[in-house]
Amino acid sequence: MSVRKYLAIAAFAHSLIMAPAVAASVVEDWSATRGAYDIHAVGVDRFVIEQDQDGKFGRVAKFTVKPGDVFKNSSGERSEVVLDGWQDTSRFRVTGSEGTEYYRISVKLAADWHPPEKNEIGQSWGIFFQLHGPNDYSAPPAISLHAEDKFGLFVLGGNLAEKTGGKRFLTDPNLNPGKWVDFILVIKWAIDANGSIAVYRRDEGETSWEKIADISSVATLHYLGTPVAKPHYWKAGFYRSKGTASNSLWLGPIIRTRSFAEAAK
Repeated sequence: MSVRKYLAIAAFAHSLIMAPAVAASVVEDWSATRGAYDIHAVGVDRFVIEQDQDGKFGRVAKFTVKPGDVFKNSSGERSEVVLDGWQDTSRFRVTGSEGTEYYRISVKLAADWHPPEKNEIGQSWGIFFQLHGPNDYSAPPAISLHAEDKFGLFVLGGNLAEKTGGKRFLTDPNLNPGKWVDFILVIKWAIDANGSIAVYRRDEGETSWEKIADISSVATLHYLGTPVAKPHYWKAGFYRSKGTASNSLWLGPIIRTRSFAEAAK
């Protein structure tokens, strides 16, 4: 090899090392086998990967929750998966250093959908996508999308000692059971009021996206005591307070990316 050719190759390799990394989109397309997921459910029939009968997607995940489906010491009934776990290697781990990110999730509720019921202390919830804080906090999620008698958004960021935040219903909260509904969340990560969240919606058969929430000056990550963000992680499926009827929903691909255009594909 000539010296000139060697130097050219070395310069090219150096440019690859020094070039700023381009954040690639992360997609959970349910292509893995069932055993690859960290499943929080009481039975094998509660989390099933199958082909989308509507043809909108390839493989989809079906989550079913039945009365009494309490997983371990859960405070409610659930069938969920942890997206890639919460370890350092997780593709869905959030540290707070990511800046602004775009998440897309598609959900289809069963045609016979039943809203969650109040538990013994009068609380009710139904979550299908949630950003879970550090496990040692034992707190509600920092951000979550809900499906109850309507769709909703819950935000509880910042200092958990103050518990500022709460449920925020969307400008178009209709459930549309039996049909796919796509959501895009635009999240600016912060443990203080420098954060923000916008939510867009697109119903099955539509081509345009509608902004249904635009929340500024809001904390999007938890902390407790010292104002430092610890790693958070995403969970998907269905987690409800209580119910006397079974509920099923389907989730399509979940996308984490750096632009609206990539999320909207």
